[in-house]
Amino acid sequence: MHSGIGLKTLQIHIPSYFSTKDYCYLDSWLQTALTPGIEELTLILHPLKAKYSFPYSLLSNGTGDSIRYIHLVHRSFHSAATLGCLRSLTRLHLCLVHITGEELECLLCNSLALEWLEVRYCDLIVCLKVPCILQRLSHLEVIGGERLEAIDNEAPNLSSFLFGGHNK
Repeated sequence: MHSGIGLKTLQIHIPSYFSTKDYCYLDSWLQTALTPGIEELTLILHPLKAKYSFPYSLLSNGTGDSIRYIHLVHRSFHSAATLGCLRSLTRLHLCLVHITGEELECLLCNSLALEWLEVRYCDLIVCLKVPCILQRLSHLEVIGGERLEAIDNEAPNLSSFLFGGHNK
């Protein structure tokens, strides 16, 4: 197994044949691979395996300090409080992620360097609140979202906004 030393990009694509009982191995591997110095994290699960909940505690205690880009597809996100500060995160892309508006707001409040935010088909979000402390946020993209009723943007330097509502 790779020790993670010098590793900058970590991309994991879980195929459909990956069993849910194998998630303990994925957690163990992530614990080894997620080290300080990782700049990009991509985790894409097959839609049928979306019940996996990423162990966000692995990004706390300095491990997540160097991460500049996170791309998550088809997974659960219910641990924003344990995540801590992602001080280097400049780009966040969430697609088909099970996250509430409150959980996303907590994540955003801990990502002060964020410049680019994409939220696609995150159907648990009713109100997307973008806090004013995101001084560097210049791009916001919101696509889909069955329950989305409002977007409350307070980011002062937003220069690009793309919205595509959910087709019912």
